[in-house]
Amino acid sequence: MPDEVIKRPEQDESIASVNAFAKTWESMSKVAIHLLKSGFLPEVYKTPEQVIAVIMKGRELNLPPMAALDGLYPVSRKVGIQGNLILSLIYRSKEVEYIKFDEHSDFCRVTMKRRNYPEYTALFTEQEAKNLGLFNKTGSQYLKQAATMYKWRAIAKAARVVFPDSLMGMYLPQELDVNLMVPADFEEDAETIQQQNDPMLVYNGAKESLDKIVKKIGHTKEDLENWLALYKDDLSNLPDNLKRVLSRIYSKAFEQFTPKEEKKDESSGQSTELTPNLDTKTEPGIVQ
Repeated sequence: MPDEVIKRPEQDESIASVNAFAKTWESMSKVAIHLLKSGFLPEVYKTPEQVIAVIMKGRELNLPPMAALDGLYPVSRKVGIQGNLILSLIYRSKEVEYIKFDEHSDFCRVTMKRRNYPEYTALFTEQEAKNLGLFNKTGSQYLKQAATMYKWRAIAKAARVVFPDSLMGMYLPQELDVNLMVPADFEEDAETIQQQNDPMLVYNGAKESLDKIVKKIGHTKEDLENWLALYKDDLSNLPDNLKRVLSRIYSKAFEQFTPKEEKKDESSGQSTELTPNLDTKTEPGIVQ
């Protein structure tokens, strides 16, 4: 009798994990292609693989897909993070005690204090910017608003030391490539960034993405289905009131593609309507 292969429970779990990842990858690949075609993404995204890489990096940071695609940045075969998102991640941690800015025309000093830890100060100067050649490119934000750019660099330097668990060693795009033209998002003043929590971050990203699809002339049923596939896991963590808002928008947009169907409940004799939903107690799909 041939020897029987004995599989341990952890082997089954490993196989299941691989299969789940394969399905997720296939789903993300389809979504990435449609997102590129949609015109909703920043111009920096050129390939589906870039979109997938950024979404996956966003998952490591607990970011919903569209928030990741807006706030992260593929550059030099790595993923950079924009300054406004750095502050959002810090405030989201609820571990920040204070952040102080000492701004001057030729340098910025940022002091961060994490709860139960000593404060840390980072400095970025005009001389550092010159040494890196940041003033040498036409259209550089360092020529237009140097003080603001010094602030972002100082914030990034301090955040990597004080909040390594939030930032996970990430760098600003131009820290990864000094020849890169800085995205327009860097023009936003750091002090305007407000504290955000996970549910609102998910909701804002999901609603913005859904609104764009609904307002697009000629949007398709597949656009809506891809949106739902992209946000399915994130939506499960939303409070009921936020989920209901998204459900109404989604269902109304979906109705034009799906004629109302009726089926009879054999026990009650009543008809039930088949419509997509984002119900909090069930998987998104058909509600009866």
